[in-house]
Amino acid sequence: KIVVMSDAYQRSHVTGVANDVREAAEQAFVAAPVRRMLAETMFDSVVTAGHLFGIKHEPGDNLKTIKQIVRVPVKVERKNAATIAEQLAEKKNEANAMAMAKPMMVAGGSYDLESAIEIDFTAVLKMKDDEPLDAMSAKMSPEAMEANMMLEQRTTRTRYVEQVVEAQIDDNPKYTSAMRMPSPAPPAHFLRVFGQPARDLLGDHRDHSPSMRQALMMLNGKVTHEASRVGKLEPMYKLLAGKTVDIDGAVELAYREIFTREPQADELAEAKAIIAEAESPLEGMSDLRWILFNSHEFRFIP
Repeated sequence: KIVVMSDAYQRSHVTGVANDVREAAEQAFVAAPVRRMLAETMFDSVVTAGHLFGIKHEPGDNLKTIKQIVRVPVKVERKNAATIAEQLAEKKNEANAMAMAKPMMVAGGSYDLESAIEIDFTAVLKMKDDEPLDAMSAKMSPEAMEANMMLEQRTTRTRYVEQVVEAQIDDNPKYTSAMRMPSPAPPAHFLRVFGQPARDLLGDHRDHSPSMRQALMMLNGKVTHEASRVGKLEPMYKLLAGKTVDIDGAVELAYREIFTREPQADELAEAKAIIAEAESPLEGMSDLRWILFNSHEFRFIP
């Protein structure tokens, strides 16, 4: 209680000074140190403030056509097929390859990396354990088991070619918490860019240093872009495109959702000017949200 009630503990950040002056003030307990949110906390904060934990666009509002490179199997004629089993194995491999290519095209591949690595815990919990190996072996003779092993080890004669295909997707993103994702995330993911360790080595600690990749991720990343957009299914839309447009109320709501505070008079006036310069109030609010997400007040803990 004594520490929390002290003047040093209750000091705020120092702004508008050089970095060496700020660091000296923090070391002398004249100002509170600047501390950025952890990668997982920042990701969840963007998703929460941007209403991305649920669908915020109506179906069909975000139809997009994307191009992808997929591997398509090409059937190779064999003049002397050794056995019928080999022919059946080839057909099975071709069918599996086609089945794999189609979901990859529809899912979007790496187009939406943040959603692609989420774990569907509901589906995982419904999975049944594999049948014990002893029980499976008891149903097969040694000769049959050896034949299966030979078929699995035999190389197939399926050839693949790369083709550019177009797929139309309804880009209506929905994200989940970083706590429900595999850890560590892929190297190019938001979480890893903002310091989540790879966990390859015991001494692989979390990196808190800023980088250009982090700035570009916030400026141009898909998560920030989708969080800034205003969807028809979120409360903000009624204030900007309803029967009665309430710009002041929309700005106040944006500040409460992103900064958890009310805007000051000068901030309200500046926000209204930004919205007025855009083609529509919806576009203007998207610009304002993008600015707030990229501000120090959002990224750093007060």
